[in-house]
Amino acid sequence: MEANAPALALAGEAFRGLARAGHGCDCPVTALRVCPKPYRNARLDVLIGLAPEQDQCACYPSEDWFLIRAGKALHFRSIYGAEDSLHLIDTGDYDGDDVSEALFLEEGVGDGRDALVLLRAASATVFTLPGPYSF
Repeated sequence: MEANAPALALAGEAFRGLARAGHGCDCPVTALRVCPKPYRNARLDVLIGLAPEQDQCACYPSEDWFLIRAGKALHFRSIYGAEDSLHLIDTGDYDGDDVSEALFLEEGVGDGRDALVLLRAASATVFTLPGPYSF
């Protein structure tokens, strides 16, 4: 799915809002890249990640992921030192409450460990996977 303009605009403003709140990067939206794969559900919510382009912005390499729902951008997750590191595995109603959850693999970077990230209603539960560091 290509990031649509409204979702990208909301995520870009939220990204810059993180910097105003003392977290993240204040580089211009034109110096941001969309992480490789935004996701859209049946309700038209969009999960989109943004990261600073290292050759255009001196910010620390990171990804910030936002859930765009009802015209608002909710900050979902920050992944530091990563590139293209949040990948959808599956969606489903894992707890039987008629609300779908999304399950992602977060690749470890540097000395980080891989993890499974369960997204439900804009909150995340993280399960770190045992084993050697992944690069």
